[in-house]
Amino acid sequence: MWTSSEPLARLRRFFSVFEAEPQDAGVFRARQLQAMLRLTPAAMAVNVVNAATVCAVSWSQAPATFLLTWLGVITLLSALGLGGWQRARRQPRRTASPRAIRRAVLHAALLAGAWAALPAGLFAALGPGTQFFVGVVVTGMLCGGGFALASVPAAATGWVAVLGLGSAVAMWRADSAVADGVLVMLLLYCSIVVYSVWTTAKTFGARLVAEARAERQDQVIGRLLRDAGDEAPGSAAAAAETEVEVPPAPWRPAGPAPAPAPATGLLDLERLRTHLHAALQAAEGEAVPLVLVVLGLHGHRQLHDARGAAAARGLLDAVGQRLLAAMRPGDTVAGLAGGDFAVLLRGHGGREVAHALAQRLLGVLDEPVEDGCGGAPVALRASAGIALAPWDGADVDTLLNHADIALYAARRAGAGHCRFFAPEMPGKDQRRSALEEALRGVAGRGELRLEYQPQVDAQDGRVRGFEALLRWSSPGHGAVSPAEFVPIAEAAGLMPRIGEWVLREACAQARQWPDAVRLSVNVSATQLAEPGFAAQVATAAQGLRPGRIELEVTESALIDDVDAAVQALTELREHGFRLALDDFGTGYSALGYLRRFRFDTLKIDRGFVRDLASDGEARAIVDTILAMARAMGMSAIAEGVETAEQAQMLRERGCAALQGFLVSRPLPPQAAAEFLAAHEGTAEPPRSQP
Repeated sequence: MWTSSEPLARLRRFFSVFEAEPQDAGVFRARQLQAMLRLTPAAMAVNVVNAATVCAVSWSQAPATFLLTWLGVITLLSALGLGGWQRARRQPRRTASPRAIRRAVLHAALLAGAWAALPAGLFAALGPGTQFFVGVVVTGMLCGGGFALASVPAAATGWVAVLGLGSAVAMWRADSAVADGVLVMLLLYCSIVVYSVWTTAKTFGARLVAEARAERQDQVIGRLLRDAGDEAPGSAAAAAETEVEVPPAPWRPAGPAPAPAPATGLLDLERLRTHLHAALQAAEGEAVPLVLVVLGLHGHRQLHDARGAAAARGLLDAVGQRLLAAMRPGDTVAGLAGGDFAVLLRGHGGREVAHALAQRLLGVLDEPVEDGCGGAPVALRASAGIALAPWDGADVDTLLNHADIALYAARRAGAGHCRFFAPEMPGKDQRRSALEEALRGVAGRGELRLEYQPQVDAQDGRVRGFEALLRWSSPGHGAVSPAEFVPIAEAAGLMPRIGEWVLREACAQARQWPDAVRLSVNVSATQLAEPGFAAQVATAAQGLRPGRIELEVTESALIDDVDAAVQALTELREHGFRLALDDFGTGYSALGYLRRFRFDTLKIDRGFVRDLASDGEARAIVDTILAMARAMGMSAIAEGVETAEQAQMLRERGCAALQGFLVSRPLPPQAAAEFLAAHEGTAEPPRSQP
């Protein structure tokens, strides 16, 4: 329905050069000014030469004082323009503020005002031949100046408006029979110039936006992504919300990645122990504690796999040097195994000060880091564990171990978090052991159940399929989150049996659905490693068309033994089953897996969907994933869609299917069947949360 606000909205859109993210707007403004300044020397010279020529032609017909004053003003304003050009050359800036644009508009308006004074104040006193000459010069200045300023359309518009107004005053004051006709032509001419300027500027702005998006996508593809391992869900037959947990190890075993080579001021573990022992002895009886912070990088192993040992070591060296640069004299930084660092801080205050210092150290790693081997810079994420001496340990081993336990808790909270050691933290091991024991034989005791979350077509809302999500209600522990019990089951080797139960139950349910509705089932790393897994899936899916079954694997399910995983996936494809790569974009080596094996579906991680409306980088990542999916002939499903705004943005970007609370929460089998019946034949994409 047409509303009165629509013309205004269209007008605002026309007079908007670009719609940019806040971090891009300053860069775009700088590019606008740079494009304008490239023409500044020639433009200022033309202003002075044309003004001098007009003075020479009009000298015998106009007051000399007026002409000389006018020429002086033109020359002064031109000199100011050249001064701005020289400053920009000496100190090029990557960004520009709105104030810089306003200064450019003001200068253009003042220079146009000086030129407008010529016809407005002098035109009527000139002879016909001189009037014709002045009219030609002013017309040329109006058009040439407008297009020279086109990259800053507000300045160009100000130039045309002011100079056009001066010319209109001249025509109004002129005693000529053609004055009215000239005024109409002048208005039409000015309108054409302004329209052309804004059209050209919008094309320029669209190019800036496209270049920024392409650059951001190149960066995303180059590192895909900045670990997000803190949000990387566990594989297995569980909800997409699952997060893989790595239990803390005894202090400090050899990890998969070596400690960084000792650089200037960077200690190894043995030297750290020596320094820590001396610091503990010196601090006895003092009221100010020692602060030990252990920083753990996320995704270092994936980076090691993707770029090689040399790049991984170079990255660790660069991180170590960055941490050293942030320390005070007397503080200590050490490189540990597994891509971790320890920082010993002396003479700091209590917990609040220690927390602020740890957050500052995490902030040090926010800027991308060079790996020293020519690879794209990597934006790292880290977590921090904090232990305070003497309260958390009065000897070296205890303090180190407690800082490591605190780091484990921080890793579970996600990248960017820091945690203090607490005595109750080790008690989690007892719960873990109890849950592991309770999971043994769980598939035969009726404690497991499945819920089904719909996946709908992004354009017309048709139900494309359901994802089976595992739930556990334990008599002794109550409802246990998949984020907690699935990693325990995987570590204990229990997932093959549980996964087999999931396949049987899910396929039995899918047999009750229409043939066009697919079933998605998560698969764990231990299931892929099982001999005969493809045959197990085929047995569970008897009576179902293989193309209806889609098996979802995460990058974590492929890392341990890539060759074995690819072999299992090949066998599954030979049986006709579909394959999906889950949580795509949360690891460094996912692109490598796409090159080694073809998937049918990419599932966009919920973390990117959640930030889609507020984070330009998340939009760039989603755009990149969708572009890759189209280029490689794959479908894309967005997980965690919770708002109509997210759904609309995904539709506009060409995402094939949506999954999340906006569509429906996970449903019990009967409710899933009712949902399917209610939506059968509908053609309306999701608009609001049920």
